[in-house]
Amino acid sequence: MAPIPVVVATGVVGAKVALEVAFVASRVGSAVATYPSEVR
Repeated sequence: MAPIPVVVATGVVGAKVALEVAFVASRVGSAVATYPSEVR
């Protein structure tokens, strides 16, 4: 069993990474969605 601070730190880092990935994915998704209309 891992110490509590290690578990908390891992959870915080995991949450930050998940937020970063979600942010980048939304940016990429919106860019892909608007790209065809900008080309025309």
